[in-house]
Amino acid sequence: MEIDQRSRWVPPPHGWKKCNIGFCWSKKDRIMGAAWVLRDEKGAVLLHSRRLLRKWIM
Repeated sequence: MEIDQRSRWVPPPHGWKKCNIGFCWSKKDRIMGAAWVLRDEKGAVLLHSRRLLRKWIM
């Protein structure tokens, strides 16, 4: 998979907040991680979190 390095965060309209989420997983190790960040229209981080989710059964 190729990631476009030109991608940029786009702020929400004035007065709005924007929540971005992301996750990844390893099929081999059977683990998954997830993160989110909430920002205002200036890009200031208001809240954020990340988690490593336990192994799942396959």
